[in-house]
Amino acid sequence: MAEAIAAISLVANIVQFISFGSKVAKRLNEFQASVNDIPKVFRDIRIELPLLLDTLQKTEEQAESGKITVATQKALLPVVDGCCRQVELLDDILNKILIHSEDSSWQRSRKAFTSLGAEKKAQALIETLRGYVQILTYYQATTSLAGSERPIDSQKSLESVFTVPFERDPRYIDRADITSQLDKRLQSHHRAALAGIGGVGKTQIAIEYCYRYRERDPTAHVFWVHASTASRVDQGYKQIARKLGLPGWEDLSLNTFEIVSEWLNEHGRWLFVFDNADDVDLFFGPAVIAGQQKQMHEYLPRCEDGTTIITTRDKRVGYRLADREDPITVPPMNISDAGALLRSKTTHDEGPVRDLTRDFELLEVLGNLPLAITQAAAFITENNINVAEYLDVFATNQSEVEDLLSEEMGDHRRYSESGSSVMNTLKLSFDQIVKQKPLAADLLSFMAFLDRNGIPRSLLKRDNVRTVDFVSALGALQAFSLIGAEKGGTSFEMHRLVQLSMQRWLRNSREKWQDEVMKVLSEKFPLGDYSNWKECETLSPHAQMAITYSNQSDASAVQRAKILHNLARFDGEQSRYELAEERYTEAVAIREQVLGIGDPDTLKSMSYLGEVLFREGKYSKAEPILRRVIAESEKLFGPQSEETLYNTGLLAEVVQGEGQFPEAERLFRRALEGEGETLGDVYALKIADSLGAVLRDEKKFEESEMWIRKSLVGREKLLGLTHLETLRSVNHLALLLSMMGRLEEAELAARRAVAGSEMAMGRDHHLTFMSVHTFGKILRLQGRYEAAAEQCRRALDGFIKVLGRENRGTLRCLQSLAFIEECQGRFAEAEALLKEVVEGNRKALGDGHQHTLDSIKDLERVEMARKMQRSSLA
Repeated sequence: MAEAIAAISLVANIVQFISFGSKVAKRLNEFQASVNDIPKVFRDIRIELPLLLDTLQKTEEQAESGKITVATQKALLPVVDGCCRQVELLDDILNKILIHSEDSSWQRSRKAFTSLGAEKKAQALIETLRGYVQILTYYQATTSLAGSERPIDSQKSLESVFTVPFERDPRYIDRADITSQLDKRLQSHHRAALAGIGGVGKTQIAIEYCYRYRERDPTAHVFWVHASTASRVDQGYKQIARKLGLPGWEDLSLNTFEIVSEWLNEHGRWLFVFDNADDVDLFFGPAVIAGQQKQMHEYLPRCEDGTTIITTRDKRVGYRLADREDPITVPPMNISDAGALLRSKTTHDEGPVRDLTRDFELLEVLGNLPLAITQAAAFITENNINVAEYLDVFATNQSEVEDLLSEEMGDHRRYSESGSSVMNTLKLSFDQIVKQKPLAADLLSFMAFLDRNGIPRSLLKRDNVRTVDFVSALGALQAFSLIGAEKGGTSFEMHRLVQLSMQRWLRNSREKWQDEVMKVLSEKFPLGDYSNWKECETLSPHAQMAITYSNQSDASAVQRAKILHNLARFDGEQSRYELAEERYTEAVAIREQVLGIGDPDTLKSMSYLGEVLFREGKYSKAEPILRRVIAESEKLFGPQSEETLYNTGLLAEVVQGEGQFPEAERLFRRALEGEGETLGDVYALKIADSLGAVLRDEKKFEESEMWIRKSLVGREKLLGLTHLETLRSVNHLALLLSMMGRLEEAELAARRAVAGSEMAMGRDHHLTFMSVHTFGKILRLQGRYEAAAEQCRRALDGFIKVLGRENRGTLRCLQSLAFIEECQGRFAEAEALLKEVVEGNRKALGDGHQHTLDSIKDLERVEMARKMQRSSLA
């Protein structure tokens, strides 16, 4: 009986409050409509009152269904009564200030003036209301959390993956209202977006949510991707592929987006966080990463047991990524939570009796933004001052700071919570860093012109700086929350607002720091050869940032050219030939202008440009460049120098591609002059392999096998069994053996080449496609047509994706598919394919090229066979 009476009493009070509170909320909206800019306190009440009504509505439903104990109902009843009293007081205030349509202009003015005086009363009122809201939301969050448990899959075979790059904050102040909304949204939908101004705590909420999610379901996966730039998303997906051990995860050029999203679409029980997804063009614009076949948003995973959280500054991006559901708005902290955060980080300022009035003044100045509060607290603690002293310091240069940073926030004015308070705090922190630790200030200035995520510690350390000073400087920056250490402490991230602020403050020394970034990256970013791929992947976002800066001097221009050159090498090794060509071309232009045509670095960039053009099948562009390189190398190094002979070998490859086999053979033999039987370096081994390939094309099989095997043995000893150049020789040997009719040996070599290429370079590398095509040709010669067609189609798809429809590799695959169709008597299909081959060869090589003539003969043979087939059927 007592339980029923308690329930009725609680429900009745809630119903009364909801009815009355809804009317007051309506009046607040009318107040907003009648006055262009109502006082902030009334704006806060207008926003927070609906939350209170919604919370009490849930409590009413629980009470009516008997889910609340008698003790809890009795505890909640005074809270509801208190809410009623505060809303009644608010209604009295509104009666005095609310403007009606029949009011005269004098009455309107008087009420507007009265509203200014009512702010203090309303402020005290909202403080009390917020306390009640905190109690109710904590209660709701607790019950929601208790009801959101999910069973653990006892059959789970894959160890759970947790890629959140930040440690859990032991002093995290619970944003119970946001977490409750997030729980509710993710129970009814599979995606939810957190939207708000930078520094408001979106990422911190997501981090805490991930750790709670893991506590509820330790066997589920939790993934985290920094989604601020294309390169960061790419890197995040690659990390997930590696952590899950997905097939091909070691391949840097693999379309990781596809394999990760497909795997997650089929394997549930995961939480996926896309952090800082701010760029609408990144997710809904054209592809910006090699291998990306769809818009980025289409790679976001989706399955019944998977949930996704997006954090973003742009509500439009959040709306679209969250299946067109309104984002959960993350406002500044309420006064209670903001005060708790400040007190948790300034415990030295407790004193006998803490002056909470000054705390509230500081929080008002800081806009209750968590980032600003954290940074201010760091400044207070580091300098052993109290909040009042901090406010005094802040007031001395407030106008200067506002003027300095007013334009910096221009891109963020669409957010109502934006202001200069965060950057004011940053300026104070930076000034203090300059005064106390100049090295830390220099580090921060340098970092401001890098990509703001994943900044390796190794990129920051200078040889002339003591380790203890370096560690101390990084510690100071972290203490002020100007940078954050990613898990393990091997790299750091810088908040976007910090970076923007720094760049604004450093506008008079911008060129100095951009030049410094250029100098360091030119020293640190290695040539993108196979052995350096991992380091290149780590530094690539920072190198790409560096090359966007303009050249301020010849020295910086030369450094920029070196970064371009090394990046281009990395791109070429990853089969991103178009991008490699673009960067090599720019590097050549800079080096030729500054250093001259006769400089070794200029010739090296020209040589690599010629090689990339050859890989693209652009023989007419590559040949004159390489002939010029050879001529200059003979002048600079001599006709027998390694540089001259190496470029002679490259020219021979181009001539071979043009179908001039005798001339290519002559050039290859010229490049091997002086090597004798030793072939002691990688360049000689490369030329020997290429000579064997041209001898194969000339049907000089025995000598061809001798050179290819020499190259293979040398590369295995010098480079290893799985190096890409070793596998290139294996592929050449497989093709030669097939042409000699030694099909069993050819198949073994081809299988080794395919397996090795997939392991070393991945399934989507140029060399892998070449090996797959060779394997398909061998299967055709063995009469295994279905398997042959499968391999040739895979190679064809790969060549089209990487090199385009008109590349020689693509045309050779089309030709092989035509032969497979011909062998099976499907002459119409073979004819259609060969017509495309002939047209492609004519366009790429010309009518008189041997490959063009051979493809014409093939087409004529198939056309004749088709006519005979038709005659026999008639």
